[in-house]
Formats: sequence, C-alpha cells, structure tokens
Amino acid sequence: MTAPLPRLQIPDAMLKQAGEVWFEHSDESLFIIKVEPNRFVFKLLNPAHERRTGLRNSDVSGRTPHECLPPAVADAVTERYRSCVETGAAIRYYETLNLPAGVRHWHTVLTPVRDESGRIYRILGSCRDVTVEHEALRREEESRSLMQQMIEASPDILYVYDLVAHCNCFITGQVREILGWSREEIAAMDAKILGTLIHPEDGAAVRDHLARLRSLSDESIAEVEYRMRRSDGRYVWLHSREKVFQRGADGLVTRVFGAATCIQPYKESQAELISAKGLLHATLDSLTAQIAILDASGRIIAVNQAWRQFAEHNILIWPDDPVGANYVEIFRAGAEGDAAALTEGITAVLAGTRSDFRMPYICGSRRFLLQANRFEHEATVHAVVAQEDVTELASVRRELDATAERLLRSQEEERRRIGAELHDSTTQHLTAAGLGLTQIQLLVPDDPDLAAVLERTAASLNEAQREIRAFSYLLFPPSLDRDGLASTLRHFIQGFARRAGLNLVCKVDDAADSAAPPVQRATLRVVQEALTNVHRHARASRVSVMIQVDGTNLKLRITDDGIGVPGTKDDAAPEPGVGIRSMQGRVRQLGGDMSLTGSRRGMTVRISIPLHPTTEEGGVVHSPEGNLQVSPMTP
Repeated sequence: MTAPLPRLQIPDAMLKQAGEVWFEHSDESLFIIKVEPNRFVFKLLNPAHERRTGLRNSDVSGRTPHECLPPAVADAVTERYRSCVETGAAIRYYETLNLPAGVRHWHTVLTPVRDESGRIYRILGSCRDVTVEHEALRREEESRSLMQQMIEASPDILYVYDLVAHCNCFITGQVREILGWSREEIAAMDAKILGTLIHPEDGAAVRDHLARLRSLSDESIAEVEYRMRRSDGRYVWLHSREKVFQRGADGLVTRVFGAATCIQPYKESQAELISAKGLLHATLDSLTAQIAILDASGRIIAVNQAWRQFAEHNILIWPDDPVGANYVEIFRAGAEGDAAALTEGITAVLAGTRSDFRMPYICGSRRFLLQANRFEHEATVHAVVAQEDVTELASVRRELDATAERLLRSQEEERRRIGAELHDSTTQHLTAAGLGLTQIQLLVPDDPDLAAVLERTAASLNEAQREIRAFSYLLFPPSLDRDGLASTLRHFIQGFARRAGLNLVCKVDDAADSAAPPVQRATLRVVQEALTNVHRHARASRVSVMIQVDGTNLKLRITDDGIGVPGTKDDAAPEPGVGIRSMQGRVRQLGGDMSLTGSRRGMTVRISIPLHPTTEEGGVVHSPEGNLQVSPMTP
C-alpha cells in the first residue's frame, strides 16, 4: 500500500493571509454574511462579486438584506441563509436575482463557519454566474417545445425508423388519425410491423426501399409509395420521404427520419380521373365520327378508333401511329382541290382568325363532312376535328331532293289543271247561275221578299266568282319561261291585286331574271303562297312586295297591314302553318334562309336565296340544313 502523504503544517497566520489573498483576488464571486441573533448582516463582498452584482461594500456592509436589497430579493436570500444555519452544512442551489447589475442567474454555495464553541457565526457564500448557461438551456427547451408542437401539428406521420432493429424508435400521434393505431400499438408490433401492416402487393417494394436506405447519402431524400392497413382493416396509400438521421461506425445508415403523407384522396381522385379518361376514350371510340384533337401547331395529340380506321383506308399517307403526326402538313403534302381548302380552313382555326370551319369534301370514292372547332385548355390553343362519312347520306339526300323536285313539278301541273278547270268550267257555271237569278227577278217583279233573297244570292255568286278568279290566277299564273321572273311577278301581282281588291305595292329588280330557273320558280311560288295567306287570313288592305338582287343572293320581302296572328300578343312569335312550311321547304331546297316576324298589326316575310345554288351529280340542287327563323315583330 502507498503510505499517506503527510499533512502540511501551515502556520495560522500564513493560512489567514492566503485566505485573504484568495478572497480578494479570486475571479469567483465571494461574500461573507455575519450571523447574528434573528438576523443576517452583510460583512464583506469581494471585488468579483461587486462587479457582477453591482453591489458595493460601502452600500451593504453592516446592513441586513432587507436594508439594502429589493424586498423580493431580500426575502429570498434571507430564507437561504436561514436554511444554511438550520442545516448546519453547506447547501447548493440555483437562484435568479434582480440586482443593480440586472437580472442574473446564479449557482450559489453557502458554507457555514463555526467559532471555537461550535456556533455558526459566519456564512461564506460562493456564487457562479450561470446566466449564459441558463439562457442556453432555456432556448434549448423552447426549441424542443417548439419542435414538439410542430411535430404534433404536422398532418403527416413523423417517425424515426431503425434500419437495424426494423422498428420505429419514434412516431407522432398522427398515426392514430391516419391509421387508427396508437403509438403504443405500433411500438408493440416491433419488427413485425412490415409483415403486419404493409399491403402484400407492396411488401417487396418496401423491403427493397429499406435496403437502399442503408447506403443513402446525407444530401439525398428517398421516397416510396405503399399501402398500410388501418385498424378497421381498410388500406390507405402513404407517401414516405426519408433522410439520414444516424450512421453506424461502419458508415452505413442505421436510422432515418421520415414523414409519411396520406395520399389516399389523391389516389382516389387519380383513379376517378383515369376512369373518366377511360370513359371519354370509350365514348369517343364508340362514335362513328372520326375525331382528332390537335395542338396549336397542328400536331395530333389524340384520335378515336373511327379515325384510325379512316387513316388506314384513305389515299393520304399516315404513319402507323398518327399521334404526333402533323395533321395540316399531311393534308398540305397532298393538297389538291378539297385538300387545299381543308388545310386552309384548319390553319385559320388554329391561328384564331376563325373559331370554327365546316366543309364537305371527297376523298377517293367517299364523301365526308368535316368540322373543326377551336378551344383553349390551360391557356393553350387546341382544335377538335370531326368528320363523318356522309356518302350514304348524300345519296339519300339526292334521292329526297329528286323526289321533292318531282313532287313540286306534279304540284305545278296539278295547280295548272285545277286553275284551268276553275277558270274554264266553274266560273261559267257561276255566270249561268247569275243569269238565271236575273231572269227570276224579271218574272216576279212585284215580290219584295223574293227580290231581297235574290239580291243576297246574286251578291254571294258575285263574291264566289271574284274569289275563284283570284284563286285560279294564283294557281295558273303567266308563263315564266316566256316572260322571265321580273315581268311575270309584276303582271301576276297587279292581276291578283285587281281580283282580290288589295292596295298592292310592287317593286321588282329586273336583275331577278338572272336567277337560275329553279330559283325563279320557287320565288314565284313563295310570292303566290304568301299572297294566298294574306288573301285568306290577314284581312289586309295594303300589301308590299319588294324583290332585289344583292350580290349573289335574291332577296324577297312581303309585308301586310293585316291582323297578323289572331289570339297572340304583340310580342308573341307566330306559329308556322302549312303554307309557311311549304314556303320554307322551297327555300331550304335551294340553300336559302327564311324569317317570319309578326304581331297583331301585320306580318313580314323575308327570304334570301342564292341566285345560282350549288348542284351535285345529276343536276339536283343541294339542300343544306336550313332554318325557319320565326320571331316577334316590334309593335
């Protein structure tokens, strides 16, 4: 054993002197308290204590704490001094005091000093200013508290995962909100959590992801999507982002910090979007129309099945996959006739100079009707091009137009026959009946009652003759072929006015004779039908007929001052009758438009027909979609 070192023998005087030097020059805050009965008195402060507290020996020496310190501070230190004396041993404690030098934090040691009799007569105080350490701890605690609040406020599941033990070292309470499991339940699953909660289809991907995390760099963030089972048995999609938290001695990652976001709503929305897109594509593929969607440059971004079949069998050369091909350029490369016009129209739609474009065209032996419309999606210009094979429809339309032409011709012939019969036969019989009534009046001159009856009957016969002359003139007008439209209309309107007793104003442009024969016949029949309606229903006294040539169109306006449409208000739209429908049919067949306005103050018919309508094979006039526009006339 090592012998104990001999204790140094230091003279008391030297020891006292050393203590005084240490007290005076020590960097530690020192003070001496004199213990008196029922009170404590400041005896001495060393210079270091004076500097740090702002107290001066001259201000506190010989005074109690309550005589030189703020009351709250005096109470606190007095209680500490009393505890030291009662304990009879050194005590250590931390305190915060508001002294002249400011609020400071102290680590204080009070040591009782006894006299020869063993009585405690002095207290030696030693203080260390721990304000800096205290503030650092406070800030650390605040940071820890703030971090905890942020963790708890996060909508994600935050966790620390141990890659070696294969379990969570830490996990936030959001796990209950998202998965229905408590933190304790998750902790109890330990390393079995992967096999217990991860969806079987995602297990392999998650294990591969965890294996890659072992070599993750400090700057990288690893991501993975997977499904986890909730406490109620349902699976929800999570998206995890993980970063290195700790490495082992070998440099491999041992723990990662991660955030798992619930992306179930996103996955459900994505599934709905995919379903909606699938439904849209299925709907487009079910249509017989060939549909292609173009971007602003004319490239195809989507087509339906009918369009793909069209591309396989037409004379233009399309790539195997048309998506990405330039629709406009392919048409321009083979631009002849219709193709050139189609290219120009689609280019104008994409450029924004027109919002839509519509055109029939022929490709090989088939006929198509193409329509392009411009639209914007997410501030980007697109166009949808839809075309239909109308070969069979065009054939049916030609048959219908030919049938309509035959019906109109038959109607013309029937009207001529009926008009001739009325004029040549019926009017003769009415004339004979009138002569008979005259003879009866001569035979019975003195019977006033009989004379009155005969007079009324004669008036009825005269009215019948007048109406038959008017109707027969309507049905059997002068010849268009001989006189032309302008002359025929003038003579017809003047003759009708005389027979019907109407004040009729007529202005006919001689250029109307330049119209195609079908247009001349239709114009005459429309005027006849309109005047017939006026005569039968309008009770008009004045009628105006205006016909003029405006560019490539013949325009007709017929206005009367009759009763209009009985039983309707001034702002009511007139209901088209059979006669109006007949007029509309004639106008539509020639590619024209017709509008009808009216009130209780009269009617106005407006018609516009091309002077030379386009024709198809066989010379039959093409009959595009027409529309009878019926609107109220402002009173």
